[in-house]
Amino acid sequence: MPLPWRASTASSPIRPLWNHEQPRRLPGSFGDPAFLQMPKSNLHAHLEGSIRPATWWELAQAQGLDLGIAPEAAEAAITVDGRERGLADYLARMSRTYPVLRTGEALQRRASEAEEDTALDGII
Repeated sequence: MPLPWRASTASSPIRPLWNHEQPRRLPGSFGDPAFLQMPKSNLHAHLEGSIRPATWWELAQAQGLDLGIAPEAAEAAITVDGRERGLADYLARMSRTYPVLRTGEALQRRASEAEEDTALDGII
């Protein structure tokens, strides 16, 4: 697959083909309706990194864990949104989910929901 760079000319330096501030939809990109209809596979996922915020909150409450946040802040607390400055920030956010996944019951629920979420996303 060729790199997405335009050739350099005397009047134009090498620059990317896309504008990150105004992304365009390319054929086969995630927002393309044809892409959304295609079967997909998940090559790598972590149970703790894809837990539903409501599940995270409910498991913590059921186990008597104080998350130190309000229920409506759960999603922002565990969702990676691209503002992380590096691996340490990313891992800090993901590590918030570990304490609630320490029981067999919690892991079983999380695994069942992961399977359900995968099916709903069209992943085979």
